[in-house]
Amino acid sequence: LAVVAAAACFAEAGIVVKLFPPCHPFATNAVAMTIGGVMLAAVSVINSESWSLPTTLPVWLALIYIIIGGTVGTFLLYLFVLQRWTASSTSYGFVLIPVVTVILVTVFTDETITLSFLAGTAVVLLGVYVGALTQAKKEAPLPTEDDLQARPGMPSCV
Repeated sequence: LAVVAAAACFAEAGIVVKLFPPCHPFATNAVAMTIGGVMLAAVSVINSESWSLPTTLPVWLALIYIIIGGTVGTFLLYLFVLQRWTASSTSYGFVLIPVVTVILVTVFTDETITLSFLAGTAVVLLGVYVGALTQAKKEAPLPTEDDLQARPGMPSCV
């Protein structure tokens, strides 16, 4: 259920971001990460989890990677692409996450990549190529000032 809910949230996020007036990705990221951090902290407190800093170098490196590459970098890249593509085309990027994850885990843990993984990766990449890149996408025009004023209550990023 958590995976289905996460997929629904990812899909809805692209649509919601497209509804708002264009903002700089750093501003959107700052708001989103603050809200997400507060929510995670609240759930952690509710579940009486103990908080502690990492004590080993590999855990520190993993944490730094998650913060810089996995969270900030990925979200900023997602917003950058979302400004230029449709929400549907942008969502194809999420099917690449497991491929990248398995490759990184393989590098860091000396696992071997199997032939079935390579075949699956080829199918995923082909699906992303066909679904996101080969179809002619008509970019929606940016909203005019009249459009923005016609939607009262919508925040402005000016």
